[in-house]
Amino acid sequence: RTGNENITIEGKNFGEGGIDGKGASAQVVIDNRPCSHVIHHHEFPQERLTCITPPSSLDIDEYQLQPSLLKVKNGRMPGLIGTATKLSYASAPPTPTNVGTSNIASRSVDLSWMPGGETWQHITYTGYVIRWR
Repeated sequence: RTGNENITIEGKNFGEGGIDGKGASAQVVIDNRPCSHVIHHHEFPQERLTCITPPSSLDIDEYQLQPSLLKVKNGRMPGLIGTATKLSYASAPPTPTNVGTSNIASRSVDLSWMPGGETWQHITYTGYVIRWR
């Protein structure tokens, strides 16, 4: 959510990125916020670049439900824009449903629940942390 992550983007027609004096660097935005430190790969500038992600611009409820919109604009031909929705900022998992207990003993208890949320959320969370309060 806070950004500042170095990501690699692969695709086509990103431009020459200013390498060896050719072209200009691509512009990368995530949810209409610019990435910083856009660097084209030296050997494959048209197809691979890295950048530092900006902080998320969406409220927590919004980005739990949808991936972020990533846009790459060719630096030399600004009308050439590629988009993708393959990036999501980390967020807390949705509240579980049908929480239940069984096999209650003096020092242990079995917990069961169904994951909350939608299919996209189910595949992006790998576990829960259970704490006794």
